[in-house]
Amino acid sequence: LYTFSLIMISLELLFFTNDDYRFFYRKISTLTREIKRVSLVCTESFSKKYLSNFKHMVYYDGDCKFCISTIRRLKKYDWFHLIVFINFRKAEVFGNIAKEDLEKRMHSWNINKKENIFNGVDSFIQISKRLIPLWFLLPFLYVSKWLGIGNLSYDYIASRRSVIPSGKCNNDSCYIKD
Repeated sequence: LYTFSLIMISLELLFFTNDDYRFFYRKISTLTREIKRVSLVCTESFSKKYLSNFKHMVYYDGDCKFCISTIRRLKKYDWFHLIVFINFRKAEVFGNIAKEDLEKRMHSWNINKKENIFNGVDSFIQISKRLIPLWFLLPFLYVSKWLGIGNLSYDYIASRRSVIPSGKCNNDSCYIKD
């Protein structure tokens, strides 16, 4: 009975026209923008007073196209401006983090508590805590960390990203570090 119901519902979707889908998309987009606007207006005084304690600084690799696109998406969800993203390739001060470590994993810390440095999946947990649309990821991130596959997955993805160094190209070719 359940499969029949699911099949019938999915077949009903075939009867919608492109205009119907565009209408639904506009309604959902408008609703999302309105929820964001109302939440920002309602929490403005609260955010100015209390949320400054939760500001987080994130070092990312500015020579990685995947990292840049991920940061661009995350900035869209940073409604309360709680995360400061810094390209570690252009920053001069790294604190007590080695540049080689920054090349392997994303690092972050709470601006007010610099002694707690997070990296890998722990950084994503800290970022997800501060971005309301990503709260649904938190249980999965915590479970992956608890099972020990979170950082393994992060390292697998990070080791396969393509890094294209800026300023290392001439007219004929680019030097890419192995």
